[in-house]
Amino acid sequence: MIVALAGLRMSELIPRPLGGRTKRRLREGFAYVRSHPEVARPLLVMAVVGTVALNFPTTYPSMIRFGFHLGAGSVGTAMSVSAVGSILGGIYIAGVEPHQRRTFAIVLASFGAALLALAVAPTYLVFVLVSIPLGFASASFQSLNTVVLQQATEPAMQGRVMALHQMAWFGSTPIGALLMGWVISVSSPRVPFALGAVSAGGCAVAVLGSRVWRSTVDGRGRIWQRRLPC
Repeated sequence: MIVALAGLRMSELIPRPLGGRTKRRLREGFAYVRSHPEVARPLLVMAVVGTVALNFPTTYPSMIRFGFHLGAGSVGTAMSVSAVGSILGGIYIAGVEPHQRRTFAIVLASFGAALLALAVAPTYLVFVLVSIPLGFASASFQSLNTVVLQQATEPAMQGRVMALHQMAWFGSTPIGALLMGWVISVSSPRVPFALGAVSAGGCAVAVLGSRVWRSTVDGRGRIWQRRLPC
């Protein structure tokens, strides 16, 4: 990290305008998100997918222990293989210039397909092999969600919006872990993966089908919104 920071070229950094100091910054952040659907969309997607799908520390051990009747070593192997896919996904998505809706929907659909494949994996070996594309799709989704959100947010509001993003991400997964643990106890360890697939696929459909609006302010200070072509 020190080497990376030392290698930053200061002349290429872009100054970010800062808002005035105020006690209402969090409230302004929520108001900004409400008035900008292109910003609210990735935040809502992260909250939904984080709650239902991104609970691998709970779902992976449960599937391997109760679905395949294997032990801790098998859990470590599966999650390590998944990490390989995550590294590849992070490297790949770093070189992609995303279309805010189309690319986002494709990544969500791919994540859902990988989760569904895990839900129906007949053997432990298949489960481990599918963990590679799952890790790839999961890392791609998490990285792309952040990129889409930053691109849609005005520079002066990025700090507040990214704080809400962290709340949607790290605030949803603990709740989801409890919820998916309960689902496993009353049904099957395969069900959370299926629910995650439904949530990711549903979000992909919602992203593609959502309207794109642009806000403008007239000479009297009134806010108008018009629909843009998809």
